[in-house]
Amino acid sequence: ISSILQIFQIIILFKYFSGSVKNVNSDENSINGAINANITSLAYLLTITNILFIGIINIILEYFATDG
Repeated sequence: ISSILQIFQIIILFKYFSGSVKNVNSDENSINGAINANITSLAYLLTITNILFIGIINIILEYFATDG
């Protein structure tokens, strides 16, 4: 799940940076600003969710690992 979330985060980063480049060349700043705000919020949400999953994975590996 964490790997899938990281892939989504990379895709969102590419969308954000491509939108930032288009924002410089475009006249529709209010629409692009709203889209960039939504993309930024989604990136924060995915980051927090990914951190939670990494914490869960760490706890499982630390406390539930067996020797055989």
